[in-house]
Order: sequence, then C-alpha cells, then structure tokens
Amino acid sequence: MERKVLPIPQKRVRKHAPGFGKHKGSEFERTISKALSLWITEGQSKDSILWRTSGSGARATVFRKKSDGAINQLGDVGAIDSKGEAFTNVFVTEAKFYKDLGFICILKEKDSYILQEWAKVRRVAQKVGKNPLMLIKQNHCKTLFCVDPTQKLHIHIQPVMILPTHHMKVYIFEKVTQQSFRSVMGWNGSP
Repeated sequence: MERKVLPIPQKRVRKHAPGFGKHKGSEFERTISKALSLWITEGQSKDSILWRTSGSGARATVFRKKSDGAINQLGDVGAIDSKGEAFTNVFVTEAKFYKDLGFICILKEKDSYILQEWAKVRRVAQKVGKNPLMLIKQNHCKTLFCVDPTQKLHIHIQPVMILPTHHMKVYIFEKVTQQSFRSVMGWNGSP
C-alpha cells in the first residue's frame, strides 16, 4: 500500500505583522547605515563605516543621565570606522520607519509622533553641539531627509516640505545623496 505524504503546513507570517515594527525599524536603521556609508565614501568602501548603534536611540537617554563619552554613539547611527566620524562629528541621526508618518496631522496643524521625535533629536543634538538629522520612511513611500533649516548645508534641490514652526526642512533622501557628501557639507578640502 502506497503511503500518502501530507504537506507540512506552512506557518504564514505576514511581512510586517503587528509586533514586527521593532524588526522593521532595526532593518531600516541597517539599510540607512549602509546607504549613508556609500554616500560618505562615494561608493569607494565596500564595508559600512556607519552602523546602527547598540541600544539604538536608548544610548542618548543614557548619555543625558550620565556623560560617558559616547557622543558619536548618540541616535540610531554611529561610526564604526574613522571615516564615519566625519559624519557623526556633525550629526545626531535618528532613523524612523512607520506605517504612517502622520503628515495629515501636520496639515491639520495638530501634533504628530514624527514631530515629537524631531523635537527630541533637535534637543539632543543641541545639547552636544551637533546638527539633528532624521531619516524617515512611511510604507510605500520614499525615504525623507529632515534637517534644521539653520544648518549650513549646501543641498541644491528644492525641499518637498518646510515646517518653519518646527524648524524642519524635508528632502527626498535619494536626491540629496545624488550630491556628494563633501559638497553637501560645503567642504572643499579635507573635513
């Protein structure tokens, strides 16, 4: 008698099911770290010079409570190579990936989660004498590059949004990184 083989039931896992938000955020931080590394090295380095910080943004909380010399490990992206310090010496970077960034709330002049996060990164950056940078992404949308308008950056494209009351200029990340890192920073010689 021939034995019938039953298929093994496959556990169905949705790509970004509830509870996977932390995984999605961590993956986004790694992706951003690689993209920023390529941008800074102009594609010359095959290895990342930046990576998500251990404890990610929690490191900033520890720093605020106790100054432990971890200034280049603030935020979500830190230098793992001396070449990356040209970036981390200038920016405190947060990377956020959400299903919905809440821009409708902004249009209705209401507070949104993303603006609360922006206020936090601005406070931390100001405290350590650096510039805030927030890279944000919403499902099915492009990554956005958010900076303070008072920063002396040389970005030669139009922002997609300016929020003067929140001290935020928003650009498309891919368009900003089409310019060289050195030109955006306004560096003619070595940093």
